[in-house]
Amino acid sequence: MPKVYIMYAVIGSIIGILVVKYGLVVGFVLFGIGGLIRFQTILQSASVTGQVIFVTLIGLACGLDLPHVAVLATAFSFVLIYFLEARTTYRINVRALPKERVAEAYRTVLE
Repeated sequence: MPKVYIMYAVIGSIIGILVVKYGLVVGFVLFGIGGLIRFQTILQSASVTGQVIFVTLIGLACGLDLPHVAVLATAFSFVLIYFLEARTTYRINVRALPKERVAEAYRTVLE
């Protein structure tokens, strides 16, 4: 979770820059887009969601004619993602399990 907190804190600071420049409407737009991305798409994790929101934020900065914010946010996000995602804490891969058995297990638990 600390990785996600850092990522979202940086996103929040860039949103703050855009809100100061263009007003509260930009903040509501970004949080609305972030909510749609988080709850209406199937992404692997909150970290990947943060990366998608970062890309949306950079695109919005470009669209609002703030190229300096977009370039700095892009450079900083590449460095941040590189350092935060450099070490995988753990990973579990379950292989060779037929889909039928997974469905049976869930069905048994639900019944």
